[in-house]
This record gives sequence, C-alpha cells and structure tokens, in this order.
Amino acid sequence: MKLRRIVNTAVKLCYAGCMAAILLTPYDLNSLKKSTAYSETFFEEAAPAEVGMDAGTLAPLSAYVREKHPGISGIIAIKDDRCFYEEYFGGHDAGTPFEINSVTKTVIGSLVGCAVDRGVVEDENVPFAELANVTDYSEDFGKIRIADMLTMSSGIDWERVQGSVSLRLDVIQYGNEHYFDLMKDFPIKSSPGEEFYYDSYESRSTMAALSRKLGKEDYEIASEYLFDALGIKSFVWPINESKLMPGGQDLYLTLRQLSKFGNLYANEGQYLGAQVVSRDWVERSLTAQKVAESEDCSPADTIGYGYYWWCLDNEPVKIRFAFGAGGQYIFVAPEQHLTVAISSVEKLKGENYRDIMLDYFVPALQMTAEEHADEEVLHEGDTVR
Repeated sequence: MKLRRIVNTAVKLCYAGCMAAILLTPYDLNSLKKSTAYSETFFEEAAPAEVGMDAGTLAPLSAYVREKHPGISGIIAIKDDRCFYEEYFGGHDAGTPFEINSVTKTVIGSLVGCAVDRGVVEDENVPFAELANVTDYSEDFGKIRIADMLTMSSGIDWERVQGSVSLRLDVIQYGNEHYFDLMKDFPIKSSPGEEFYYDSYESRSTMAALSRKLGKEDYEIASEYLFDALGIKSFVWPINESKLMPGGQDLYLTLRQLSKFGNLYANEGQYLGAQVVSRDWVERSLTAQKVAESEDCSPADTIGYGYYWWCLDNEPVKIRFAFGAGGQYIFVAPEQHLTVAISSVEKLKGENYRDIMLDYFVPALQMTAEEHADEEVLHEGDTVR
C-alpha cells in the first residue's frame, strides 16, 4: 500500500508538472489549433504534361526518394499556378505541420518587404537602428542598414555576443525592449554590408525590430501581411518571452502552405493573380547580393545570397532556394514559374536535397523544351516539302 501511495503521488506530481509547463509556456494558444489545411484553398491539380513538364522524367522520383532520401516526408511541385506533383512519405499527409526551421528567415524577409510595400518602412536602406528604435549606439552600429541584416552582413560579431555569458543571459532573459538597449554593447567585427556571416541572430533581430516597430507579435504580422492573403488559416509560430528567439525559426506550416508561400516568388509576388508582395521586392530578394558559403551541404559550396534566399545559377535554369535545417526546402525557378517544396524529418543540418530539383524537375523542364524544339523542326520540314 505504501508503495502504491508513493507511485500515485509521483504520477500526480508528474502530471501537475506537465500541466504547469503547458499552462505557463508563453505560446499563442490560438495558433496551436489542429491544422485546417484540408479546408484551405489550394492550387488546381494538373497532369505534368498540361503545364509543360515531362511525366516520364518524373516517374522514377518516388522510388528514388524512398531509396536515397528516406527522411523526406513530402514533395509538392507547382507550375503556372497548378499543382502537378504532390506525394507524401512515411505516413505524412497534406494536413501534417512541419517545423520549417530556417525557411522562417525567408518568410521574415517577405514580411519586411510587405512593410516596405505598405510604407511602414521607407526601404531596406533605412538604418536598422531606426527600424528597431534604438537611440543609443556606436557610430559603426549606426551604419547597419536593414539590407545588411537581410543579407547576413551586419558586421556584428555574433560569436562574441553569444560567447559573453552575462550578455547572452540578458538577451535570453529579457524582452525585446531590453534586448535593443543591449545592442549598443554588441561588438562590430567588420564594416556593415561587406562580410557575409550566416547567423540566426540576424533574422531574429530583424523580426524583433519589425515587431517593435509595429507593436505586434510575429504571428500577427505574418497573418495580416502575408498568410491571410494566401488563405493560410492555421499555423504555429509560438510566442517566446524574449520576443526575440522565434524570429529565426520555430514556424510550423504544412507542405501545402509552404508551397503557397514559395509560389509567390516564382510568380513575381502574386498568388492566384493577386499581388501580395511587390514585384520589385521579389526581384531584389532573388538577386544575389553577397557571395556566400551554403548551409545545406558539406563541404559547403560558394553560391549567391539575396534577401534570405540562396541563389544558384544553374544553367540554363536559374534557381533560388530557401533552406531549413533537416532538409526543409523551397526551390523556385522564377523564369519558368516553377515551385518545388520539400519537407523532411531528418535531423541533420546539412541534409542536401538539391538533387530532387536538379536531377528531376529541371530535366523535366528541359526535356519538354527540347521535344518542342524537335517538333518545330519537323513541322518546318513538312512545310518545305
């Protein structure tokens, strides 16, 4: 009996602890609803040939994924606003939300663009201190532009910031008001805009500054500026006590929702004909602003970097992609209006799924173009005869 009481007491304490953790966790409960992806609008379905893709090239893809990339949980491909490929693996489906990790950064870049489009921010050349409403800062800090934060080139020595025990504790413990008060003490290691250095604190700081400027939480800005226009009704972007940490990651979307967002950048900022992000912002975002070592493969290769977009000049198809740890991807070929989104349950940071795009979807585009060229030659020959 005594042992039973002890066990019962332990179970009750464990349950109480779990409930306390749930209740005290500062998440937005409205954003934690079960995904409503099945009731959300999505693109019309199409056979590959209907949108100029070669079905034969794509036919082996499913078997290839199962053999070579068992961590992939889903792939969606859209061209000309029609979904011609959608497949899930490992028991996942259209309603499964995935943590998109650093693809969140790319979403943040679009939110900054929306703020510029709406006149809330003049442009990306505005000093970052102005966006963040920081008034006490060094001369070097005052030179940092919003564009420098968007291209991972602020010059802030984030290693020293994170390596300083007292400063790091302050950053984690306090809200963004205090965080920006601390920024005057952040060491600068290089001139703003000169040196690319990938660090999530760049995007976290950018999102926190935008949140401070608008007086709204991250998820509120995302809904108002972006997701409402895309018909995204339910997503998860937890509130953190510091109002800083979630900015570089932590956003959960279904694969369909992720592909909707990506398709904006394959279609000059439009969703089903409606302009959501300006064409100018999309063009600048997809233009390589810096030369960078990529984060999605090891050893890293050197490619371009735009506004939280990686730039891969793969002839003859120009490709841009967003990447999140563990193999979360959005690929876009803007000239062909092609979007390929991939979700994954891999835990490795450098999981590289570029082969899905380069070895399957791009050749499907090229083969179709070649076939069309052959048909034109034959037609011309027939005409001559």
